[in-house]
Amino acid sequence: MRLHLLIGILLVLSSCSGSQDEIVIGAILPLNGDLASLGESAQHALELAVEDNPGIRLIVEDEGNCDTKLALSATQKLISIDHVDALIGPICAGPFKATQPVTTTAEIPHFGPIMNQGLIDDGNVSSPYAIGLLPPPKMIWKRLAEHAITLGAKIAIINAIDGGSELNVQNFVKRFNELGGEVVFHEKVPIGTRDFRTTITKIDQTDALVWPHLFRDDRIAFYAQVEELAALEDQTILGDLYIDLEPQKYIDALGPLLEGAVLTNFKQATSPEFLERFTQRYGEAPALGADNSYDSLMLAVRGIKECGDDAACVIRSVKEGPYSGASGLLAFDENGERAGEVSVKTIINGTVVITG
Repeated sequence: MRLHLLIGILLVLSSCSGSQDEIVIGAILPLNGDLASLGESAQHALELAVEDNPGIRLIVEDEGNCDTKLALSATQKLISIDHVDALIGPICAGPFKATQPVTTTAEIPHFGPIMNQGLIDDGNVSSPYAIGLLPPPKMIWKRLAEHAITLGAKIAIINAIDGGSELNVQNFVKRFNELGGEVVFHEKVPIGTRDFRTTITKIDQTDALVWPHLFRDDRIAFYAQVEELAALEDQTILGDLYIDLEPQKYIDALGPLLEGAVLTNFKQATSPEFLERFTQRYGEAPALGADNSYDSLMLAVRGIKECGDDAACVIRSVKEGPYSGASGLLAFDENGERAGEVSVKTIINGTVVITG
């Protein structure tokens, strides 16, 4: 009897010791809606990172189609019930910003795989508990403006009503105006808009270039209606960043309708090793942010092992870098922004080609 009791006590103690040593990572990803492919790709990358970190437990929650309420609910659950040691995501800008005060209050290290530090920080006040692993998108939109001015001085803008989209438009317009350009038409549309015929007709009556910044199904409808109306034949369509995130899906859906479209994005820095491993495992290349998601988990685990439950220390350890990971070299400037380079790309014969 005593022997059985002793064994039972030892088993309980062993179990308690294991749970204390376990690092729990939470992730909030868009697993439904327009960005579901990004969420699925990020989840796959996180699974690979867990394989490389024995003893790590990953809990993934859904943020839906950039649903702030869903993301907040998932955050509360991960912190209060699952007692995560770090949080990765949400992917969408609005939900990430909404969940940030919750992770700040709880002092949980908060990683944004496709968030930039400028959007995370509140003005000039740097967040001690959250970090963005994407270089500042303003670099992309300024570079796009510099390319756009070489094609014409007048431009039309259509953008989704979304925090990230609005900020991108502001950066584009500021640089375009500095270069002597003029926005002659600007329309904001709700996410989920599918009928652009009236808008296309208005744009076709100008000599403007067109810059749609929409979500996947929205922009597929836009291109299809451009073809239906035989419109914009002499105009270059600019700024289709989201096409660069999932080029094959757009090419399969639209084919020659995309010919000549111009986009800007950061130069691909994904490590060949990660790219090969991901592709062999899942049968397709990783989408935008998958490599950063892998690095987020790796950096969170490394920081927690070094700093314990000191969340600010975890974030500082990342910014102090540099770190060579799945997304290439992670180095941060004095403002906490990740370094990066931008390239101009054009769709030529159904292929995305770097042209500048």
